[in-house]
Amino acid sequence: MDRAEEKFRIAYEWGSKSRRKIELKSGYKIPDALLNAVARIHMDQVPKEARAMWWEIVSENDPDLVTAFVAHVTAAQEEDTL
Repeated sequence: MDRAEEKFRIAYEWGSKSRRKIELKSGYKIPDALLNAVARIHMDQVPKEARAMWWEIVSENDPDLVTAFVAHVTAAQEEDTL
């Protein structure tokens, strides 16, 4: 897990520098590389502990991103249930 944490920190650092941004429904603009990382971390074969570690790193560096992403997912889930 120590090695995973190092890799996640590097992935976050590089991903956050991405110039291309994708706008979430909330209006928050997320670097596309970070959005891709989020998609990969939520693949079925990724352990829950690794997901938690990723989100801990993101929340340390950009708590607004976590808030925006949670709002985005919540809105998407509400649309699916309508």
